[in-house]
Amino acid sequence: MKKLRIGNYLRKIFVGAGIAILSIGIVGRASACRCGWLSLERGFQNSDVVFVGVVPANGMRVVNPKVVTRPDGKQINSGNARVYTFNVATLWKGSISRNVDVSTIFSGPACGSYFEEHTKYLVFAGYSDQRKPSMTASATFLDGDKSSLSTHFCKNNVKLDGNRETPKIIKKLERLKQITDERRLAMQKENDANSDR
Repeated sequence: MKKLRIGNYLRKIFVGAGIAILSIGIVGRASACRCGWLSLERGFQNSDVVFVGVVPANGMRVVNPKVVTRPDGKQINSGNARVYTFNVATLWKGSISRNVDVSTIFSGPACGSYFEEHTKYLVFAGYSDQRKPSMTASATFLDGDKSSLSTHFCKNNVKLDGNRETPKIIKKLERLKQITDERRLAMQKENDANSDR
């Protein structure tokens, strides 16, 4: 009778240890996209374009992976990308059209972002190619611009619908836009003064 109890006890320990090990492995894979917390200010500074937008119905499509040649000549698979079309409600930084495509890669070491349809998001994006438009004007809508914008998990895009922090976020964005505009104008005045010499 005692041997049976010890056997059941050992079996429970081994089963528990096995579950714990599997859980650690699954959590480790699920949280592979670890990033340091990116403040709203840092996200704004590090992005070419910042906007509030909504993905309409059928506004997401999967793009087949393509082979990309790195600067060192090595070819790599870019992974499966999702491309979201956003209806831009408010543009805080950059120059884009009112309807813009933003890609995010989901396979390999990339950590893509997921956006729900009919939901308002604050999106931090960067240009993924050399077609970056001139940054002479802040928050300017362009007609028919289809430059390649991309984002990822570590950009800390923010779901605004149902977020009680939304009013605070909007106030911070207003302040950041004002600071950015003031800096840009000061630089433009300095450049104009230097060119007059």
